Amino acid sequence: MKRTFTTKIQKIVPQTSNESKLFSTVLVIEPENDAVNERKGTLYVVFDLTDTTPVDSLLVTKLANDVMHNAYYQSDNASLLQALELAVVAVKDKLTKLSNTQQAKLNILSAVLWGNVVYLVQYGQGGCFLMRDRDLRPINTATEGSFSIASGVVKDGDVIIIATSVFLQKYSAQQLVSTAAPISSYDLSANAAALIMKFSVDTAFSEAETISFDPAARTLPKVESMSGVKTIPYRMKLSSGPRFAKPLLLLIPVVAALLGFSIFFTMKNNKQKSAPKVESAAGSPAQGRDSEPSIGPAPTFFYDLKLANENVSTSEIAVVGDKLVVSDKIAGAVYVSQIATPKFEAIATAFPGVRSIAEHEDTFVFTDNEGFKAYSLASDKVVAAYEKTGLGESAAYLDFVYDVTGDTITKYTKQGATLSGSVWNTSANLTGAVAIAIDGNIYVLKGTGDLLKFYQGEKVEFAVGGLDKPFVSPVDVVTNSDLKNVYVADAGNKRVVVLDKTGKVTQQNFPAGDVFADIKDVAVSDDETKLFVLSDTKVYEVSLQP
Repeated sequence: MKRTFTTKIQKIVPQTSNESKLFSTVLVIEPENDAVNERKGTLYVVFDLTDTTPVDSLLVTKLANDVMHNAYYQSDNASLLQALELAVVAVKDKLTKLSNTQQAKLNILSAVLWGNVVYLVQYGQGGCFLMRDRDLRPINTATEGSFSIASGVVKDGDVIIIATSVFLQKYSAQQLVSTAAPISSYDLSANAAALIMKFSVDTAFSEAETISFDPAARTLPKVESMSGVKTIPYRMKLSSGPRFAKPLLLLIPVVAALLGFSIFFTMKNNKQKSAPKVESAAGSPAQGRDSEPSIGPAPTFFYDLKLANENVSTSEIAVVGDKLVVSDKIAGAVYVSQIATPKFEAIATAFPGVRSIAEHEDTFVFTDNEGFKAYSLASDKVVAAYEKTGLGESAAYLDFVYDVTGDTITKYTKQGATLSGSVWNTSANLTGAVAIAIDGNIYVLKGTGDLLKFYQGEKVEFAVGGLDKPFVSPVDVVTNSDLKNVYVADAGNKRVVVLDKTGKVTQQNFPAGDVFADIKDVAVSDDETKLFVLSDTKVYEVSLQP
């Protein structure tokens, strides 16, 4: 039997002036209609902001509410947890940039109730607690950098407390549920706020009924029951009646106070509706005629690397077996995610100047400031390293490394721990190369939009046919001896173009809007069924036509 829940809430917020260096509040954000509510649930947010100069509390509240609403409810991410993470990132970025000194410190605690599941995302400091069957416990979270996340199934009568760290320094979660003494908003620091939520069964229905708790089962994170690190038993003290003699007094305990507050329905019982379909930004795939390339399907969001590192500056992407790898050349960082379960995490070792990342003989290979390296993702270590500074755009083929720098393609042979080079081709046409790919032939992509092809040291005739407009500032070309196509990341036209090995365009992917506004790189699965596009810090997945 599955259930939808009613949420009764109590906001505990301080009295603050319109201009203050410290500020905190509680937001309850609902979507514009029931259909969105069924897919996304209701947002609950507690945040506090500290700055060295006074901030406009009304403006901060308005911005936080609007940015959180738009970023979460307009997200095309099928995973509610990832959508919530991205919304928190958007609010953080917006509010910290609002600071005149750029020294603002922000803590955000957010929650979504969707059906009988609660998703929690925390940025910075604060506390989340669960009260179930008279036991109070902190909610276990998975922490990565400044972010902590959790998800769990709630039960009838559960109470969740979300509070800023300053609030919890004065009033512990234990005090909130064990005392009947009222809390005056005047007694709270300006950055002390809390939200108390009590869950009650609204509707229960069988598995056979049509309300769906899983419209995106493929990408939703695994949900486990909430549990804590330590159980603190207690007995709730119920007050004898309402105690709202003064509007500024906030009554605790939880149950008595919650009964006096408005009920926020996070889902509606509608057994006649199924989850609405998400429309593609680029429309339905068009079936191409023999003389025209087909328009590929719209991309789906895969991951935002800002969730792994908010300061990331992405460079390249590669498929390595069943994993995706993204590099940050500036920081020398390498991030890895399973394709089946999107979640990028940085490997422990940094490789300053990392570039030309790829898979070669089932191993992750790349160049950096020291030379050419092979890295085992299974054992998390460098398994081969060859010294050679000054490498440009490079690619491994057989037991060699080919590099294009300036007007020269150099073929490097591995000798001991170094690379020994010999000139493979010299041509003024090579100047301005931005990428190289090898399938037996060598393809060199230039920033001017020219795609050159070489074989056995000589340039051969090769022309791209079927383009509606020429390449503009392309950034990458991808192919190898196992792929039947050639893939070009055409950044200037915000598209990815698929060519067969004769140069004929077979497919183009150019979604509406700015999804591909900042293409950095592309990667292709070994079976050529999936294309991965790195645009700014976001990774998108595109289904490829057979």
